[in-house]
Amino acid sequence: MKAVLAALALLPAAVPAWAVRPLTPPAPEFQEGRAWVNAKPLTMKLLRGRKVVLVAFINTASIHSLRALSVLKEWWDRYALEGLMVVGVQSPEYEFQKDPLLLRKAVRRLGVQFPVVIDADRALWNAYAVEGWPSLYLVDHRGLIVYDRLGEGSYTEFEGEIRGAAKRAGYKPDRSLAPIEDTPMVDCGTASETIFAGSSRGSPMQVEDLMRRRNSTFIGVREREMSYQGEWSVEPEALVMKKDNKGRSFQASFVYHGPRALALMGPGPRSQKFYVLQDEHWIKPESAGKDIRFDAEDESYVEVDEPRVYDLVRNPTDDPHELVLIPARAGARVFELDLSDRCLAGAL
Repeated sequence: MKAVLAALALLPAAVPAWAVRPLTPPAPEFQEGRAWVNAKPLTMKLLRGRKVVLVAFINTASIHSLRALSVLKEWWDRYALEGLMVVGVQSPEYEFQKDPLLLRKAVRRLGVQFPVVIDADRALWNAYAVEGWPSLYLVDHRGLIVYDRLGEGSYTEFEGEIRGAAKRAGYKPDRSLAPIEDTPMVDCGTASETIFAGSSRGSPMQVEDLMRRRNSTFIGVREREMSYQGEWSVEPEALVMKKDNKGRSFQASFVYHGPRALALMGPGPRSQKFYVLQDEHWIKPESAGKDIRFDAEDESYVEVDEPRVYDLVRNPTDDPHELVLIPARAGARVFELDLSDRCLAGAL
C-alpha cells in the first residue's frame, strides 16, 4: 500500500481537474484507540457508500497548515450537507501535540468544527505515505483515493475534484457557489526558512560562543542565525529557560528576513509574558502582530498561555531583522521562528 501511495505522490502535478487517475488505491482505515475531537471515532467502512471524505493531514503548530485551515473550514461549510466529510489528522511534530486537551483548545480557538483525530504514533501518516503539511487526500464514496495534494495552493482545482466526487456519489453540489480562488503570487517578496530552536533540528549558540565565531575568519552571512544568553537548556524540541528571568537578562534571538514573523512558544507550568523586541527596540504598534500587547511603559509583549504559534511582527518590507524573545519565568519554551512572505501572510 505504501509503495502504491508513494508512487501516487510522484504523479505529475499538471493532471487536469476531474481527470481519471491511473491509480486509485483504497484509503487506509482510521485505526482504533485514537483520540478524536469534534466527533466520536469514525471509520472508512462506516463512511463508505455514504460520504466523500477529505482526509487532511494538518499541524496546528505550522503556519502552512494554519493558512490551509481557512480553506478547509470553507469547504466544510459549503459541502458538509452536499456529501463531504472532512477529517483532520494531526500527526504530531512536537510531543505536546499528542495531548487531546490541547488539541481541543486549539480547534476551538481556530474555529474548526470538522472532526480531527490525533495520529500519535504516525501510523496514518505512514499508511498514506505523507511527506509534509498540509497534505490532502480525497476519498470517493467507494473508499478509493481519487485525488491528493501536498502543500498549499491549487485550491480551485481541488474544489473541482470535490464537486465531481460528490456528484458521482449522487449529491448535487450548489453550482451557484464560485470556487475558492488561489492567492495570486505576484510581488510576494521573500522570507527566511523556519528557524528551529531545539537541538534535533537547530543548533542555537550561546552569545559568548557566537561572538567568538563572528570574530573568526569563518563567519559568513548571519541569515537564520540563532543564539541565546542566560540560563537556558537546549533540549531536542526547544530552548527551555531554567530559572526565573527577574532582570530580563535571559533571551533568545533570531536573525531573519521577511514581512511577517511568528513564533511557536510554550509557557511552562503556567501562563507568562514573553517580551519581544526587533532590532533592539520595542515593537511599534504599526508593526505589531495580532498577539502583541503593550504595557504601561509601551513595552511589547505576548501573553503565552498555551503552546502554539503567536503572531509577533508585520514588517512593511522583507529586509533583515533581529528578533529577541525575553520570557519572564522558568519553564518558558521556544520551539521555532516561522516567517511568511507578503502574499501568504494575509491568510494567517
